[in-house]
Amino acid sequence: MRSFTAIFTAAAIFAASNSRAAFNADINKTAEAIAETIVQFQNQGLIPSPVPSEAFQPTAALTLTYPKTGVVALGQRVSADAVSSTPSWSLDIPASQAATFQNKLFTAIVADPGAPSSNYSGLVVRHALVNNLTLSSDGTLKNTSAFVENYMGPAPPAGSGPHRYMTLIVAQPSGFSAPANLSQPNTPLITNWTLSQYLSQANLGPIVAASYFIVQNGKTTASSVTTVPDLNTASISATAAALETKFSTSTAAASTTSGASPSSSGNKGAGFANVQLSGVSSVLGISAGAALAGAVALLL
Repeated sequence: MRSFTAIFTAAAIFAASNSRAAFNADINKTAEAIAETIVQFQNQGLIPSPVPSEAFQPTAALTLTYPKTGVVALGQRVSADAVSSTPSWSLDIPASQAATFQNKLFTAIVADPGAPSSNYSGLVVRHALVNNLTLSSDGTLKNTSAFVENYMGPAPPAGSGPHRYMTLIVAQPSGFSAPANLSQPNTPLITNWTLSQYLSQANLGPIVAASYFIVQNGKTTASSVTTVPDLNTASISATAAALETKFSTSTAAASTTSGASPSSSGNKGAGFANVQLSGVSSVLGISAGAALAGAVALLL
């Protein structure tokens, strides 16, 4: 008859194996979603302008949910009416990254850089701005203050091509204070906003999650609109693999730094640290310039 110790040991090994499998499944699923975000933003030409490379460091997958439509997927084409009301936002965070997001505040920005264009100015139409979002236990982002700019649904001009409406979730530093000109509720929509300038002016930390959808009004007639290349699925797989490696090895690093003192108010994205994914540029077959450098950076 097997001893109690042997039975207990076998049960412990089985439980540990199942726990590890579940942990890996969590990492793989979320890493793939984040990887697709990185590659799609790169493919759409949204990095490095209007989204600055050094700020684009997603470590969570963002879900957009609209009252009329439900979940709107990354890169999905929708009607303007389907996304006309204020959405809810939620984050899918790898288990190894959960501590990084605890007790943090976030800013959400919705902006439209227009359709892909050969003469893009770098400016965006700002459609929403809200600060001091908190993360609920179920991953939902809750606003603890009024929107600075209330959500304004898409209204692309006829013939102007497929507009990309981005939602960016940005880490706030401790002691964050919004710039005076963007601190009060009911600030009107602006059509010529520079995103990178605002991120710098507000001392905001990295973009930790992002998504976008496409709205088009009629057939494209604008001559400056360019064609977006087909999405490279191999790039997504390579990026996901690199992310999985970083996520699966980051728990020990997080434990090492858990006793560190809080970051100062001048430190962008207090509590987030940057770890570059070495070699991803060559894996993806993309130059190792600034555009990709920010896109594949991790906050571990």
